[in-house]
Amino acid sequence: MAEVPATATPLTASETAPAFLSAWAQVFDGAEPSRTEAEWLLALLWNENAKGRAIIQHNWGNLSTTASADRDYWRPPWFDPAVFEAMDEPKRSLYRSIHERMLKGQEPSAFRAFPDHATGARAWVSALKRNFQAILKAARKNSAVAMQDAIFNSRYCTSPGCKTNAESYRRLRAEIRSKGLFAALPDLRSGGGGAGVLLLGAVFLGGATWLVVRKTR
Repeated sequence: MAEVPATATPLTASETAPAFLSAWAQVFDGAEPSRTEAEWLLALLWNENAKGRAIIQHNWGNLSTTASADRDYWRPPWFDPAVFEAMDEPKRSLYRSIHERMLKGQEPSAFRAFPDHATGARAWVSALKRNFQAILKAARKNSAVAMQDAIFNSRYCTSPGCKTNAESYRRLRAEIRSKGLFAALPDLRSGGGGAGVLLLGAVFLGGATWLVVRKTR
C-alpha cells in the first residue's frame, strides 16, 4: 500500500442512493435510515464531492488520513507547491493559502483511497457512526443550520467556509427530495427509520464545492 494517483471515480445520483443504503444496512445491522436522515446525509456528501462528480479514489466523504505504508492514500492539490504554483488564478492563490494552513496542521495532507465504491461508502458511513454521532443526530432534526453546526463543531470539516454552509445543504437536500431518491423510505414523521433507535442505543474536478471543502479527521 502506498500513495496512489488522485484519480476521479465519479458516481451518478441513481448509483449513489442504493450504494448508500447498502452501506448503511451493513454498518447498522440491517436497519434503514428515515427518508429525512438519508436526504440530509446525502446533501452533506454531495457538498463534499460535487454531487458525485468529484469523488476521488472511491473516497465518498473525503476522509483524511496520514501518509502511511499500511493504507492507500492520495494527495490533494495543495500538498505540492510545484503543482499549484503552475495553476491559473484563483486556484493558485486558493491552494497556496490552504497549503499554509496544512503546514500548521489545519488542513489535511492526504486522503484515504479505497478499491471500490462499496468499500468507500461503508468506510464513510462507519466514520459517521464511530466519530460523528452529532451529524447523525443533526440529520434527524431536519435543519440545515443543525447540519452546518454539527459538521463544523464535530470537526468533520474544520475549514472556515464550513461555518456557513447551511444554504448549500438546504439547496442540495431540496434537490435530492425533488428527485425522489429515497422516496421508498419511511419519513421521519411516521416514526420510521432504524438509525433513530440505534442512536439511542451511531484530474481534480473543478467544482467550487471541492475547492473549499477540506477536513481534518
